[in-house]
Amino acid sequence: DEMHWAYVQNHLLEVVDGDLVEIEAGVIVQSHQIPKRDGSTDKGPRTIKIESLLVSRYEVTQAVWRALIGKSPSPTEGSRLPVFGVSWQDCQLFLSLLNQAAGAKKLYRLPTEAEWEYAARGGIEGGTYPWGGPYVISDTGCFMANFKPQRGDYAADAALYTVEAKSFEPNE
Repeated sequence: DEMHWAYVQNHLLEVVDGDLVEIEAGVIVQSHQIPKRDGSTDKGPRTIKIESLLVSRYEVTQAVWRALIGKSPSPTEGSRLPVFGVSWQDCQLFLSLLNQAAGAKKLYRLPTEAEWEYAARGGIEGGTYPWGGPYVISDTGCFMANFKPQRGDYAADAALYTVEAKSFEPNE
């Protein structure tokens, strides 16, 4: 209805845009495999130029998802929990509605694989870990980026359940 759409256009876009950070342009070197016609593959690094872009610092919350889609697909529900259990098609619908709300002001999209990796690394080329910093454990004792050296011991980072978005610091 019109009142709901006015809320989305006036409030929700502010919430979404408030979490965006600019990632400066740069390059990333990715390893890749190129399939050849004979079935073999060429392996080697590939340098990809990344244009500057805006990326959300945090996951999309179920409250934001529900405001656009009407319901959350996540089995564990909570307004401040991240949305999970969605397909690529679900995300495209979400982005389509978000772009419709924004009008011509902005275009929201998923980052490419290279953009995502570049943003996660914080622009640090050749870093030991993909989150940009040199440490496996944060200042609060949590493992970074679901990095589990104890083979999936989620108790070690106090995340035996889905934690609220914005519970952890963003990558460096």
